[in-house]
Amino acid sequence: MQISVSWDSIVRKKIGDFLIALLEEIPKEKYAMQLARDINITYSHLVKIVDEFKKERIINVETQGRTKIITLTANGRKIAEYLKGI
Repeated sequence: MQISVSWDSIVRKKIGDFLIALLEEIPKEKYAMQLARDINITYSHLVKIVDEFKKERIINVETQGRTKIITLTANGRKIAEYLKGI
């Protein structure tokens, strides 16, 4: 049996995984590098997602030194909760 999975569906799943990972309460602070590891994507791919979601006001990014701390906005939380329910 052969399963066909498109690249586009994989990318969408990773984006959903990213938002759902931000919903988790522990640890409360989400670091960009750790999120990339948790959802199994490269840091550079995560940065592209973060930049786009920041523009769309889905996430907030706070920089502490060289570390980026990512949190969901109220709208981002609604989107992530919806995706988690699917």
